[in-house]
Amino acid sequence: MYVDGQEIIRRIYFAVRDEGWDTVMPVFSVYDVEAGERSFRVQLEARCRSDKADYSWKGVIEGDADGTVRFSVTGRAEADFNSPRIGLCILYGADELTGISFDTVTMADDVISGEFTPAISAALAAADFHTLRYRTSSGLGVSTAIEGSRVDMEDQRNYGDSSWKAYAPLPHSYDEIIAGAEAQQTVTVTLSEVPAAAAAVDENDTLAIDLSQACAADVVMPAHDPQCAGGPVFMAVNGTEAGADGTLMWSFAPFNHMPDDDTLCENVRALSDQIMTARAAAPAAEICICPITLNVPYTRTQVDPRISGDEAAVFLAASVRQAAISGAASWGTDLGPGSADAVRGRLARLAGSPCRVLTLDHSLPRPDPVIAFVAAPDTGDELWLCNLTAAEQAVEVRGLPPVRESKCEWLAGRGGMGDTRAVDGVVTVSLAPFSVVAAAAGLRINNQALPPPRLLTNLPFGRRKCSTLTRKSKNSVGRKQNPK
Repeated sequence: MYVDGQEIIRRIYFAVRDEGWDTVMPVFSVYDVEAGERSFRVQLEARCRSDKADYSWKGVIEGDADGTVRFSVTGRAEADFNSPRIGLCILYGADELTGISFDTVTMADDVISGEFTPAISAALAAADFHTLRYRTSSGLGVSTAIEGSRVDMEDQRNYGDSSWKAYAPLPHSYDEIIAGAEAQQTVTVTLSEVPAAAAAVDENDTLAIDLSQACAADVVMPAHDPQCAGGPVFMAVNGTEAGADGTLMWSFAPFNHMPDDDTLCENVRALSDQIMTARAAAPAAEICICPITLNVPYTRTQVDPRISGDEAAVFLAASVRQAAISGAASWGTDLGPGSADAVRGRLARLAGSPCRVLTLDHSLPRPDPVIAFVAAPDTGDELWLCNLTAAEQAVEVRGLPPVRESKCEWLAGRGGMGDTRAVDGVVTVSLAPFSVVAAAAGLRINNQALPPPRLLTNLPFGRRKCSTLTRKSKNSVGRKQNPK
């Protein structure tokens, strides 16, 4: 959910967890949408069934002209099973809300202040409340209220998600869920101080990278450690010091809570916050991120096929990029065999190379669909473009001198070049879903080296924009959009 190009709530969803905390995904039998000019109504019916759980639910989502959104759910257990939690969840995205203060209204109607903290908290961010209120950086007031349940909120960055999760368990008899038991709840989102005229969002904008203004960071690409044994989730090491060998190691995965493709795109940035938090407790530690994985810590009968697909390759490239800009020393992975193999080998050869960070500056209310970086091994600068989405993305690479031809090496997925020559210093690269392209910028892409790097010291962990990757409207060539 977003207002005026700013994300206010990342997601509201209904979740059924089995006895091992795995999320049992719904199969929808009803999905009806009624869309009006200034309102909408969605009716849902679904069943969450596995060999460990069986729960059905009906939902209604309504949106009014004043910005109010209500999500009501009635659920029913279809069998006896064990579950630690069933109910609505509200995700608050870290990209927009880090550093923002909030108030909660407790079940006793006391008001308690809190903060979406930059550092990852191992303790609950808030507890035993029914309403959470905050104001965005632009002054918009946002309130979420739950009826039918008490609410706690945790910092999901501990588990690889780039969000805080407010969860509201339905009033069942946990952990033993009795067949036939029913419960209901409603979450209501209300707004205040809404802008009179929200800026329009052009979903057809084109991404652009201006290499002539490339940012450079005083960071290097981390080393690949193929022998690392692997570590636990970050929650298990949060606040601890380095081991006897001076190393602090943990795993990084995007799907510990939800398995959809949007979650993969959203959660890459959580790694930087994990490393920043670890540095505060263990400033001298050598940090190893291992394994970078799409596996989950649950017992499942089937292996996720994306582990061998392009999704694994792009997640690996994006994660190593985050590890580089955050100062990790090394990484390992269990991804593959498949598309991730070529990316892993290429990244391993970049170990120790200077890394320039290219960030996306845009007004769209979602995480950057494409991430980019430039590494500079001895063989020449390499420009990497990674499409984190399930949709094709077009990227204009700018700041190139006009020469005869361009060349890109596709490490995962497919794509194409709009024109093999740089017209007015621009080449268009079409990125297929979850594709990774490495262009040897110093030797092969237009056979020209990138401009010398301009060092930026103390680069923050993905928060400050370098404004080198911009989103350009097809109807406003050359006009820079408002920063996120």
